[in-house]
Formats: sequence, structure tokens, C-alpha cells
Amino acid sequence: MYSYYNAVSYNGGYFLSSSAQADTNDQPQANSTVVATSALTSSTTNEAPSAEAQSAIVEAAENTSGNKQGAEVKTDTTTASATAKQAATTSTITGTITPENSWNSDHTAFYQNGKLANGYVQADDGNYYMFNNGTRQKGVQKWMGTYYYFDPTTYLRVDNDYREQVWQDGTHDWYMFGKNGQIVTGKYDWQGNVYYFDPSSYLKVVNDYRATESDGRGVLLGNDGRIVQGFYNWKGSLYYFDNYTFLKVTNDWRDGVYFGSDGRVINPGDTFSGRVINWFRNHEGKLTYSMYGSRNGEDGTADCSGAMTEALYEAGATKPNEIYDTGSISPYLLLNGYSLVYEGQEYYNPRFGDIVIWGPKNHTTGGNGHMVIVSNMSSNPNCISVNWLSRGKKGAAVSENNYYWYWNTHGKQYQQVFRPNNIEKS
Repeated sequence: MYSYYNAVSYNGGYFLSSSAQADTNDQPQANSTVVATSALTSSTTNEAPSAEAQSAIVEAAENTSGNKQGAEVKTDTTTASATAKQAATTSTITGTITPENSWNSDHTAFYQNGKLANGYVQADDGNYYMFNNGTRQKGVQKWMGTYYYFDPTTYLRVDNDYREQVWQDGTHDWYMFGKNGQIVTGKYDWQGNVYYFDPSSYLKVVNDYRATESDGRGVLLGNDGRIVQGFYNWKGSLYYFDNYTFLKVTNDWRDGVYFGSDGRVINPGDTFSGRVINWFRNHEGKLTYSMYGSRNGEDGTADCSGAMTEALYEAGATKPNEIYDTGSISPYLLLNGYSLVYEGQEYYNPRFGDIVIWGPKNHTTGGNGHMVIVSNMSSNPNCISVNWLSRGKKGAAVSENNYYWYWNTHGKQYQQVFRPNNIEKS
């Protein structure tokens, strides 16, 4: 059996911009003469062989007698007829037998429909080869808009392997061919490691960053071409690449470290949220709790919402219309780049910079509510605020405490969580 897939074009297969050609020293030409061993007559008639057939028999006998030291040449007409119909036609000029759909006598050329095969063809041995004028091709070959690789020894298509191609100009390049034999581009998992292959050159990318997503995120490959995971120092900056997607992490935390919009690590103290938190830390030991003084620290007294209003403003928020309380500060937070990301009384996963209001839903005014800002990034985070834990002790209104402990001792009250959309905000 054989099959043949007709290509739109076939250029001999030189990859990229040149033309790769078969090594004619390893692949003999396909025009050798096949020795005839039977007459070309029908097995169902008693007719004598034609003159052309008799001529072929004579030539076959002469050639065979020379090669086989006088061995007898069989000319049974029945056998000859069957052989002719199955595999060959005879040239009346040269006496050369051209196979119909098979190899020639020394297996150096394959014929299809009596002509030298071209393109990607299944030979009578059941294997697929790339042919050019009947000769099997090796190395990189172009077919149907993509590229394949054919082993230099077996000439069989190579699947799921990384192979070297030596071009006519002497350069050496390596390419990955996938499970269907087609050349690989983009991310590819091979032998337990993930690599990235350039969509234009098809070459493995080494120690370079390639954007793969519409938002600009992408993958980095190490010095050996493997896509990196986790923390990675590249060109003097620390980045983090997700362990599952391999994508660069941006505007997010990993292992207590924040990575900004370009993926580089950022000192939390240099962020908007960091400046809000630092306002409280800079006032430790300096404020006394009171709901009846300036409330924002101007006179040395403050409460939770008044202190938060002042901390936000000094960090870079818009000028407040008033010194807000816990029941009225929400619109000010939304105006300055925060989003309400959670409401409820269940445990939630606090994140650095979250401002959380505690108290009965819609009834957090005055002493009914409290607010804190999450001050670090860990599995057991802290929060900082002006609070009543010191029972009004002079200069002891600011304290930093474990979030879960503080929330539990506060009665696990209803939480409204406001999260900064971008902690890098200046």
C-alpha cells in the first residue's frame, strides 16, 4: 500500500532562507537498470511473448548469467506476466524496467505511478519518507507550510526530539521537533523541563525574556534554555516567575516580597501603602488615644479613623473634606484607588496594604467601629493602628499586632476589606 499527500509547493526543504539539498554521495541516483527475470506475457492466455518481451528476456539472461556465474534464467510466461502487471513496465528503447509503485532493484529510488516520487510519501515498506525525484531526503525539510526532520541514517521522520542541522555554509543549528514531527515554537515540555523556541527563527531561546501574554507578561529562559521558576536575578534585578504558569509575576506578592508593574522587586516601604504604614510607625510612642481632641495627631491625640485619614493624606491621597470616621471614610478610600474586595465575618487572607474596617455592617460610626491597615505579607500577618488596647495610656495609642489575634479578641466582627489597586501609587 502507498499513499501520497500532494503539497502546494516543495522546495527541497532548506530551512529559513537557503536551500538544503540531499547528500548525493550518500544517496545514489535512482536510474539503475532492473534485471528482468520473467517474460512480459499474460498468465491467462497461450499467446507467445512479444518481440519486446523476448528482447528483455535476452538482456536479462545475459546480465544475470554474468552476475550469477551461468545460473539458469527462468522464463516461464505465467510468472513473468504476473510480475510485470504488479510492479513494472519496460522501456522499448533501453530495456530498463520502471517500477510502478515500489523501489528500484537496489532500493535507492522509489517510484509512484511509474514516476520518481516527490514529497511526503508512504513507501511499500509502510514507512513515510520525504522524496525528491525518488531519493529519500534527510535533515530539515519543508512540507505543507512547516518543517520536519528526517534521520540521516534511517531517513524516517523524527518525533519529539532535539536535533542538530548542519547547513551548506557549515553553520550548526539545533531545533526541536514535536510529537507530530512538526518543528516547535513557543513553550515546549521535553524530558521533564520546559523550554521556549523562537516563533521566527525556531531556535531555543537562552537567557532572554519573551512576552507571551497580551498584558506583556512572559517567560525567561536560563543559561541552558530551561524556562526559569521562582526567584531569579536577571540583569541586576530580582524577579519572580510562577511555578506553574512560568509567567513573570507583576503587581503581586510572592513569599513576602512585592513585585511591581515591571516585575522587579520593590521595597514595600517605597510604596503608597508603605508610606501609610510608616506614618503609624513614625508615631509610635507619640500619640494618646482620644475621640475628642484633634483625632489626627495634631495635638498629640488621635483615634483610629482620624489617624487613618491623616496617614492616607500624608502618603499622597487627595485632600480630605473632613476628618472621617469609620462610617464615612469608605468613599474616600474608593476615591484614592482602593476597591472593596471582601465583606463578612469569615476568616480571610489579609494582604499587605489592606485597610480593614471592623464593626456591625452599616453601623460602624464612632465607638462601634475600628480600622487597621495590614502591615506585612506573611501567612500570619500583622496590622497596625491607633487603638484602645493601652486603655488610654499616654503615648501608647499606636501598636502593631497579629491580625488574627486582634480580630478574635475584638469579637470576630464584620469585616470590610479595602485593597489598593496598585501599591506602587506615588
